[in-house]
Amino acid sequence: MVALTLLLASFLASATTDDVVIVREPAAVQIGAQDDHLFGWRLVPADSVPAGAETVPNVYLDLLAPDPEGEPLSPDQWPIQALGYARAWEESVGEGVVIAVVDSGIDLDHPDLEGRIWRNPGEIPDNGIDDDGNGLVDDIHGWDVVEDDHDPRDPSVGHGTEVAGVAVAAINGTGIAGLAPAAQILPIRACSSRCELFDVSWAITYATDLGADIINLSLGGYAQPGPLADALDYAEQAGVLVVTAAGNAGADIDGLSFVPADLPNPNLAAVAATDWDENLWADSNYGAETVDLAAPGVSIVTTTLTELGTYRTVTGTSFAAPHVAATAALLLSFDPEIGPPELIDHLGRYGTRLSALEDRTIHGSRIQSDRALVAAGIRDLSTSVFAEDILWLAQERITRGCNPPVDDLFCPGRPLTRGEMAAFLQRALSLPTGSQSFADTTGSVFVHPISAIAAAGITHGCNPPRNDLYCPDRFITRGEMAAMLQRALGLTAGSVDFADISDSVFRRDISAVAAAGVTRGCNPPDNDLYCPDRIVSRGEMAAFLHRALG
Repeated sequence: MVALTLLLASFLASATTDDVVIVREPAAVQIGAQDDHLFGWRLVPADSVPAGAETVPNVYLDLLAPDPEGEPLSPDQWPIQALGYARAWEESVGEGVVIAVVDSGIDLDHPDLEGRIWRNPGEIPDNGIDDDGNGLVDDIHGWDVVEDDHDPRDPSVGHGTEVAGVAVAAINGTGIAGLAPAAQILPIRACSSRCELFDVSWAITYATDLGADIINLSLGGYAQPGPLADALDYAEQAGVLVVTAAGNAGADIDGLSFVPADLPNPNLAAVAATDWDENLWADSNYGAETVDLAAPGVSIVTTTLTELGTYRTVTGTSFAAPHVAATAALLLSFDPEIGPPELIDHLGRYGTRLSALEDRTIHGSRIQSDRALVAAGIRDLSTSVFAEDILWLAQERITRGCNPPVDDLFCPGRPLTRGEMAAFLQRALSLPTGSQSFADTTGSVFVHPISAIAAAGITHGCNPPRNDLYCPDRFITRGEMAAMLQRALGLTAGSVDFADISDSVFRRDISAVAAAGVTRGCNPPDNDLYCPDRIVSRGEMAAFLHRALG
């Protein structure tokens, strides 16, 4: 396979289709994507440019993948492990979402992709008729813009097949698994070894018209955007998320007209690449004002053309982009109402913040699929000061929410009951149910967690010295919580003290949890008080457990 390296700007200035240019005459009207024109833009011979027409060179954009030759093929898909696929898949596998891959085409018969290829419901196969009236005959599985026919197969490059595998490879006992294994791919061949600007622009509008939810563009180059900007505007108006690779030159692309990554559309997510050590890949482009976030892009095991080996290991921002597209597909399947700007913000907000990405990307984070999906299921998360703690509890399956059976709220400000506390501790510590019972827990929904923490010595009851009651519906105090955590974790009393605990029965417990860093006090920023008799909120409980066990 030839090396598909990013071309330098000085070379790209001459890397154009010299016999034609892209023009738009002043009076041109914006018409449908399936017409001969694209929002008034059209290709004309270079020696026949109409007077007064706006012109844009039909430059080549590059498929953003360097040559992976020599990198060993590994069965270990480290990115989906790092991104928390198992927890993410509990919420969504991407069903019902269509990702258009505008690229070099796709191997439609690949064993890991053949069941994941989109099918046009408006077309009857091979009848020679434009059944859906879009101007294209028999576009059953997309379109080949390069050859202008209905077969979007990749004849030799492999890049599009590799991008598709990262996103949607099926779970079928063969090969690999894509990050969104139930999503579908809409293949559009707009590139051979490189991509003409006009073809990519047309492909974006075509994908939008066919109803794609997400468009993946693992390509880019230095160019005047012209029709590409209009195509992205068209996708934006239709509510389509566009994910693009940031490029592979190790450069800051802010303000450099590296398209499409440098375009300002709020529905466009530009993606840098990280490695397994959570560093920015040395050859990844970046930009504090341009590149939104990052995703794994080094040593990615994925599908490729069968003649190239069926599977192989690749590297580049081309393969970071489909990790983002796939995670977005999981989110859209979970919540179809989320719009592209909100979706990009959500991926950035609930990604893993990395020092290597600070001042290099807008959000300073690498996507984290499990966090993004879990956060999407908690509607009152973002407004709480305890958001990170609540999210940790949800990721660890310690809580299911406060409003069963829906459980899409956490209720961080609601007082915590002793029964709830028992349930949280049993799940957090994986405690088996014990034989100890209390007189008032027989009918409680928390009877088994209460029995478990009692057997573990975490609680003795609520009515000393008899302690034959647990009081599951009584709100728990900060002092009681300190005692439970001290016993659960086996903490020893420390030297930390607070001004209001000298007479508290929980003084030693409070000192122990404070010395262990589980609590900082109840009156920030001074935090010289503990407030042992104050009722604990569910949000405070999340913070205590996160610090104690996280």
